Amino acid sequence: MFNKQGYKKYPDSPYMKTSYAKDMVISAFDTPFRKKWMIVGLALWGVAPFLLPPYFVHIGNLIAIACMGAMALNLVTGTAGLLSLGQGGFMAAGAFTVGILDARFGMPIWITIPVAALVGGVLGLVAGLPSLRLKGIYLAISTMAMHYIIIYLASEYQ
Repeated sequence: MFNKQGYKKYPDSPYMKTSYAKDMVISAFDTPFRKKWMIVGLALWGVAPFLLPPYFVHIGNLIAIACMGAMALNLVTGTAGLLSLGQGGFMAAGAFTVGILDARFGMPIWITIPVAALVGGVLGLVAGLPSLRLKGIYLAISTMAMHYIIIYLASEYQ
């Protein structure tokens, strides 16, 4: 069976998308190749901290943090179509939360990370609620203002 361009159709192939709905599905496990390499990647990710020197684990953590910020910004910009310049401020608020809870109160990482995510989310909500009706450059300016407010408060913390 051939299509109009003369190419053979493979409707059962996981690599060929036959509809727009199938093409828009975001899945890490949609092809056999991705399934295999996802398993290999997760296995390496789980074993790497025990095999690598601490410096490489630190660099891997920094890369993971940067990836989280980039994916969050991609979600805001790509899915919602909004421009956010305050992403760094919200990440800094989470980082300061982890630092304060660990250094001052000696809390374990299993408590500090969810609390940091909650603090970043609450600050995002505080910045987002007044900005609901803003568009374009005004939304970007309001998120940038929240970024500078967070950075100022963090620099004044003693």
